[in-house]
Amino acid sequence: MYAQSQSTALNEVVFRYFDDPIGSEGLVEFRLLYSGELLASGNNARHPREKHLIRKQFHPQLRQLWQTNPNLRDWALARGGMSLSSPGDKDRESKCFQNGVTEMAEAYRFNQFRFLPLVTAEDCLRCSIDILFLRPEANGMLIRGGDIDGRLKTIFDALRLPQIGQLDASTCPDSDECPFFVLLKNDDLISEIKVTTEELLLLPGEKVRLSSQVFIQMHVRLQVRQKTGVSFLFD
Repeated sequence: MYAQSQSTALNEVVFRYFDDPIGSEGLVEFRLLYSGELLASGNNARHPREKHLIRKQFHPQLRQLWQTNPNLRDWALARGGMSLSSPGDKDRESKCFQNGVTEMAEAYRFNQFRFLPLVTAEDCLRCSIDILFLRPEANGMLIRGGDIDGRLKTIFDALRLPQIGQLDASTCPDSDECPFFVLLKNDDLISEIKVTTEELLLLPGEKVRLSSQVFIQMHVRLQVRQKTGVSFLFD
């Protein structure tokens, strides 16, 4: 069930897609950051490239999450053929981890890429995302004419698997992008989005504020939606 509620503050809006909110049990939380240029989503030819450049900022953060979160790492090691009951040497563990994530990414081939989304319907996960959106202009309404700020649409396109037309066939993965980690298979399993906007004064290390520059912090909360064979991930 979809419902939208907007707070009394002009700079905050909440979208709820399920009646039941994410609870506190079986929960994993982390934050994703983006800093740089951000244009509104659209159909012109340059946006697929721009969205992928943003996607490339999220990839190493999500790869680090898979490598350091004990449950995600154990899941990848098990898929890579390593028995979790017996300790292995670091080289073997690294190879098993890589084999595991590569195997899981085989299901998500796109052009020359193998993507590995964290939130999928197959694994019965859903998530909520709380966004702090710092932008150069003064605070204002996030919803205009019934439509959300187009720059946020660009961010959500970059968080998910690319769709047809969103990744040029000539674009190749870098050596450290096999697989390429993304947050979402699609946005159907997002249970809630909360967006708070504030004025961006100046990005760290910059002396001039550009009109297209933003800083975004996303607080992501993941939970198993129903008991499945992978529910051990968040026990």
